[in-house]
Amino acid sequence: MLQIMLALGGTTSSLSPAYAQVGIQTQIVLDGRSFALSTREARALSTLRESIPGGRHAIQDAALEAARNATDSPDARYLFAVYALEIGRQRSDTMLRAEALDILIARGIAPQVKLASYLGVRGGIAFERGDFATARQLWTRMLGMKPGDADVLANLAQVEQAQNNPKGAAELIARAIVARKASGQRAAELWYRQWLSAANQASLVSEASAAGLALVAAYPSARNWHDALVVYRQLAAPKDGLEIDWLRFSRRVGGFTKAAEYQRLAQLLEHEGVNAEAKAVLAEGLSDAILRPDESPTRDIIAEVERAMTVQAGGLPAPARPGSGGGSAAQSQAADRLFGMGRYSDAATLYRAALNGPTAESGRLNTRLGMALSAAGLGLEAQAAFRSAAAAAGSGYADLARFWLAWLAQGDAPASAAS
Repeated sequence: MLQIMLALGGTTSSLSPAYAQVGIQTQIVLDGRSFALSTREARALSTLRESIPGGRHAIQDAALEAARNATDSPDARYLFAVYALEIGRQRSDTMLRAEALDILIARGIAPQVKLASYLGVRGGIAFERGDFATARQLWTRMLGMKPGDADVLANLAQVEQAQNNPKGAAELIARAIVARKASGQRAAELWYRQWLSAANQASLVSEASAAGLALVAAYPSARNWHDALVVYRQLAAPKDGLEIDWLRFSRRVGGFTKAAEYQRLAQLLEHEGVNAEAKAVLAEGLSDAILRPDESPTRDIIAEVERAMTVQAGGLPAPARPGSGGGSAAQSQAADRLFGMGRYSDAATLYRAALNGPTAESGRLNTRLGMALSAAGLGLEAQAAFRSAAAAAGSGYADLARFWLAWLAQGDAPASAAS
């Protein structure tokens, strides 16, 4: 939806000029400006102005045609455009408004405040007609007159989107949001969603992260959390443990709406040996009636998880002793199993121990530590862990940690990621 929808024109009394005969010319003062007209021009324009209040199309059409033929001078053409614009506004006549606006813009004598309005509305007409080049040119000129105007930036973003330049659209709509917030106002939810959509179309992973975070911070609805996470996962295509943790987070914020999401997470967890959590995921999907136990592949996944749980009944591996080599990996694996079983405090202890190992993956371990602490109800400690993960450059976990921080900032209520 275009943001610039300015009403132009006014009451007929505001279009009533003061006339004065000077020699063979008629001097007209309108809006504090003096216009010199020939007698023929003054007569035609007077008839046109007098046709405005009645709103009778036939009379107005005749007066418009007569004035077009009679007005030759720049002053007369300007006044013709002023009157024609008001008639076009009253009649919702886009063609007439476009004709009038082209004259008013080209003459270069309109007051600056009116010229900005003329450029805005004429750009809107061009956009609706599919004339995107003209819309861009007019709105870019308007932006030069009103630097940083949020509505103009948003309109230009729509031009870029319409011309299949989502990268340019994403940049402009992001600037519009910043400008709106700088003015002390709240940017529309539609703008944030357009930013996310443009980032998705342009396959911009970092932009999708920024847009998604901004969207859920400003409008934290279940739909927006779901869409922000889905777009990011589709673009970033996380693998292995990182994919598991993204899916865990999506489930935590209520973002699972499809059977495939429950099925995918359950299978990945089962492959990682975190079978208790896989079973809990499936149980939730069944309870929410998103999964059906008699349908494939849900039926097959349930059977796989049950078999794996039987094999794994032997218990947890013993954590390696400090300094014995490979300790961080063994401690991390044990922590993962404990997390999946809902033993979050125990899991957090082992994740902390693993972080001291010689081959510790700080991004992954701090993220999982934060997840365990959050599930254990230790929100402040969880935030500290996620901040450490967000600072782990190149780990692939930084974006996930930032989403976790955004969720916790909104008062995360659920107590368990696997219950």
